[in-house]
Amino acid sequence: MNSLLQDLRFAFRQMLRSPGFALTAVLTLALGIAANVIVFGVLDSLILRPIDVPHAEQVWQLGTTVLAYPVFSYPEARDIRDNNSVFSAVAGDVGQVFGVESNGNTSVMWGLEAGGQYFEVLGIKPALGRLLQRSDDDHPGASDAAVITWAAWKGKFGGDPNIVGKLVRINKQPYTIVGVTPEGFHGSEKIIQWEIFVPLVNRRRLKAPAGSTNGMAEGSL
Repeated sequence: MNSLLQDLRFAFRQMLRSPGFALTAVLTLALGIAANVIVFGVLDSLILRPIDVPHAEQVWQLGTTVLAYPVFSYPEARDIRDNNSVFSAVAGDVGQVFGVESNGNTSVMWGLEAGGQYFEVLGIKPALGRLLQRSDDDHPGASDAAVITWAAWKGKFGGDPNIVGKLVRINKQPYTIVGVTPEGFHGSEKIIQWEIFVPLVNRRRLKAPAGSTNGMAEGSL
């Protein structure tokens, strides 16, 4: 203990002799600690922490051995969905920005084109109405259903109590809001908070660019 006190007194005297150097050292140390805290926080929220859905340990993201990022063409995603014998549900999804028109006003919303088993994979139940179902994604034009998040319902639609059954136009195409997700749910991504969900099979109808889908599945290996 005496040795520690002597070291502290010596360090304090040195700081008084060179206050500029001491201040620089303290600031550098503080910045280094802050940077590490921020990096760990981002790492924890984006990689280490599981997505906030029921039984997250049962949700798997499918990928290929060729690409580092899990992408599939739509036919590939459809084949995996229809022919797999391992998972109880499989869904693909593609995100884009939608122009959503309601009551004469148009707003930009983060949208997710999701497979009919998307909410089934994640185990999400609706707060209002219903969510997308397998029949909504059976074939192009099978359904004009749209689901919005609780946050979008409160923010973009003013918490309209009659929101279920409301007609909106997404990229100028008519859709009917059939349900609202539970409060706090924004989709399966950790970076982007989706606001509206529509059937993936209607990509061409919404004039979405050709591209790939992400793959998710629920079950056990």
